[in-house]
Amino acid sequence: MSFMGMNVDEVRGLATQFNHSADEIHTLMGQLTGALEHTHWVGTDATNFRNEWTGTHVTQLSSVVQALRDAATKANNNATEQENTSTNG
Repeated sequence: MSFMGMNVDEVRGLATQFNHSADEIHTLMGQLTGALEHTHWVGTDATNFRNEWTGTHVTQLSSVVQALRDAATKANNNATEQENTSTNG
């Protein structure tokens, strides 16, 4: 007999991994931003670099963090729906 459906515990574990990864990226982003802010560097190149970091890279990393959190929420919701279906079905 083949298994069809979902292993709820595994999907919840996946959601936890997504959230953990989002936390790690968010922390790293903050650390790098802090390091950049405390780096003695002046001039046009410094300004351009900082603007690119905050305007482009931080924005993109924030999008990745949000996508991971959204995936975690969706996985948890799907696990809950599966539990409810299995319990009521």
